[in-house]
Amino acid sequence: MKLPAFAQKMLGRSGKAPALRSFDGAGAGRRWSGFADMPSAIASMLASGGTLGRRGRGLVANNGHAASGAEAWTSALVGTGLKVQAQRPGVAQSFEAWTDEADADGLTDFYGLQATMARSMVVSGEAFALILPNGQIRQIDPEQVDRNLTQATAAGGRIVQGVEFDAAGRKIAFHIRRDQPGMPLAVSYEVVRVPADRCIHMFR
Repeated sequence: MKLPAFAQKMLGRSGKAPALRSFDGAGAGRRWSGFADMPSAIASMLASGGTLGRRGRGLVANNGHAASGAEAWTSALVGTGLKVQAQRPGVAQSFEAWTDEADADGLTDFYGLQATMARSMVVSGEAFALILPNGQIRQIDPEQVDRNLTQATAAGGRIVQGVEFDAAGRKIAFHIRRDQPGMPLAVSYEVVRVPADRCIHMFR
């Protein structure tokens, strides 16, 4: 059976259909000149994460609509907060007693920490906290994680912007500055390696 002329033209001499850009977003031409693309999502996130976080904080601080959006997202994510329901007598009561003392800085309770962590994730893209030896939680600014530290480790793993992975790719530690950058009268910007099981890292 003879193919129609348009089909012969599409197949060409090889008899095989050429690759077609059927998605508008993969098209070419003048309308796509200068359009930003993202060859590697990971590389783009690593290069832009800090800047996006700072701009997000600036926008929320200076724009009422952005601030309202951040509050709405936080409320939707957290609601009334995580609560314990336990069959064993005394567990729920012990948990509720701990929630009042959960914040190492004494500024809020466990439910308030959930809200501030969620808000940091919404605004900055991530949130960090340390689990102290006494069981309290201390939220830290994302900027305290050393984004400048990226290198291979002697054990065959890697540190990527302050987050350490072992040779199998498991997250095993965070490299954190003792003081928050920009803090007046900061005592030390020394970077401390903190095991991952002592850290909370929320991100989207």
